[in-house]
Amino acid sequence: MSHRPSPPRGARFLSVIVFFITCAVTTTLSAATPVIIDTDLGTDIDDAYALALALASPELDIRAITTSGAQAEDRAWMVGRFLTHVDRKDIPVAWGRDQVAKRPIDWQIQYRRHAAVVWNRTVKPVKESAVELLAQTLSKAEKKDEKVTIIAIGPMTNVARLLEQHPDVK
Repeated sequence: MSHRPSPPRGARFLSVIVFFITCAVTTTLSAATPVIIDTDLGTDIDDAYALALALASPELDIRAITTSGAQAEDRAWMVGRFLTHVDRKDIPVAWGRDQVAKRPIDWQIQYRRHAAVVWNRTVKPVKESAVELLAQTLSKAEKKDEKVTIIAIGPMTNVARLLEQHPDVK
């Protein structure tokens, strides 16, 4: 068996650098996935973590956030505070109008009653219902031949109403 000489250290280092740059460019050039998040943020901490992860993820293009569950309007205001804190005021927020099982918002209600809300310094929910915001966002994407993924991390009442009221939306 013959022994092949190993490439010089500089060549190995350069190939590793080229590999990482190629990976970074490929990741940057790939388009983010358009998503709508439907959440019941405010009862447990899990939805807040999921929302934070989604907002920090360059792989996701969040087009809208809707809230469901008991006190859905309060939950929408909490999402608005959250978005204000992370400087993502460009994302529309709407709440579901359906009655669902009671799961009261405990201590996190403080974010709904925060002074920034009172003094108009936070993202406000839009006037449309969650179902209308879902339908509008999906229709806009369909006209552009885009696909939008709904990430439902709460009760699926908004998604169910969307399918009932707008069966044409895909």
